[in-house]
Amino acid sequence: MDRARYSRLRLMRRLRRWAIASAVLLLAGTSVAVVFTRALVRSAPPWWRSVDAQDPRVADLAVRLENAVVTHLTSARPTASGLAADEPWRSEDWSVAIGAPEVNAWLNARLPSWLASNTDFDQWPDELDDVQVEFRDGLVRVGVLVRAGAAQQVLSADLRPSVRPDGSVWLPAEWIHIGRLPVPASWVLGDAEEDGREYIPEPLLASGDAGDMFEVFEGLAAAGTEPIVSLGDGRQVRLLDVEPRDGRLVLTLRTERR
Repeated sequence: MDRARYSRLRLMRRLRRWAIASAVLLLAGTSVAVVFTRALVRSAPPWWRSVDAQDPRVADLAVRLENAVVTHLTSARPTASGLAADEPWRSEDWSVAIGAPEVNAWLNARLPSWLASNTDFDQWPDELDDVQVEFRDGLVRVGVLVRAGAAQQVLSADLRPSVRPDGSVWLPAEWIHIGRLPVPASWVLGDAEEDGREYIPEPLLASGDAGDMFEVFEGLAAAGTEPIVSLGDGRQVRLLDVEPRDGRLVLTLRTERR
């Protein structure tokens, strides 16, 4: 065998070994990525803290939050400085901070019954269990545990709240999480109503609430156009600003004469 042919054979064997080794490494890397992705998808986010709605302590915390909210809303407030005699009365701006544990207690112990008595929401879907929020770095993290038979999945979104000059409240999503797997919201929300059928219970989809939620998360619609709570004494409380920070939701408000 001449030297040139022998060199070509050695080169072909070496290339074949490289190709096989590369294919094995690629297959191994892909398998690890798949396993890792599955582990992320099946895990709850690090901030997730399950709440037992039947725990009397949770119910007590929810009621105490309701009472505190009523107290803050109805309290007498000092008149705004520099208010002209012909202007409608309004207070100085005031703030209140609400912690995530209190909100989570209320969401799980009181939200289903509140929806049933105050809205057209007929029935809380059996497939939805925990509802959780967390407040960090300008973001409201909101998630829900979805059950389908023996399987369960935590779906969550990172929302950046704002109150615009016209008073409307906006909650566009920056990230959507399937378990711990983060996906940019812009990648999935365009087809969310169709793609979401894999994860969102059919009763919720059928109610039409899911479509409204997707529009809010896409930033196409406001979460609320007039964030005002009317009191029974001729006053109302207007939401001016929302700031999530350090595990609390800081609300800036103003009490006004209607």
